[in-house]
Amino acid sequence: MLKTLNTIFLIFFTIHLSAKQKAIDLHDDNTPIQKNNNIWNYRYEELDINGGITQQGLAVFQLLNDESKGLTEIASYDLTGPISSNKFEVANKVYLSNSLYDVTNPQNRHAFLQFSPYLNNALDLNINFSNKTPDTDFPVYSYHHDNSWTLTSEVVGSEQILYLGKSTTAIKVTLNGTRPTAQGHCYQGQPGRINIESWYVKENKRFVKQIIRQYNCLAIGNTLLTKETYELIK
Repeated sequence: MLKTLNTIFLIFFTIHLSAKQKAIDLHDDNTPIQKNNNIWNYRYEELDINGGITQQGLAVFQLLNDESKGLTEIASYDLTGPISSNKFEVANKVYLSNSLYDVTNPQNRHAFLQFSPYLNNALDLNINFSNKTPDTDFPVYSYHHDNSWTLTSEVVGSEQILYLGKSTTAIKVTLNGTRPTAQGHCYQGQPGRINIESWYVKENKRFVKQIIRQYNCLAIGNTLLTKETYELIK
């Protein structure tokens, strides 16, 4: 059974927009989504501090237009690993602009970060980050639920990436976040810094690749804890 939508927590972003980018307002939640392409299948892989695979498999996202809840995203994960696995389905509210939220396994509370998946919901690659407070959703159990996080997102520019086996021009967008090392905030073994890289192409309204790196507390050595990769396969 699908879980209810999580409580919303707002965090301010500092936004940097390349001068080459033409402004398009994507903050409106009523912006239409391409109706004939509303399912995205990603190859998922998570690496640990030593570069070993902790879990891998398939992550699928589907858009549904719920009459009572509006546009809803159904996230389905089917991951296995040598120690643990994550197989679940959950519903989330859809944000069509600059956003950061957790997709949480309701069984073990494992949280998977998603950064601005539908940012490229326009007919071209001209991306605009609104200076409004972005919609940010961190479930209470997650280590990410800490109002002391400082988050900055940036449109980096064009890059050539391999997309469905072909070299394709993509727009790269990054997010960086840090929080203090202190009691009640970050301590040993928890994320104190996050770095997320996302790539968008003209032909697709959801990111085609995303790499999420989480690091230990800055004051304890800033060691890479995990590296997660989503790569669109169909």
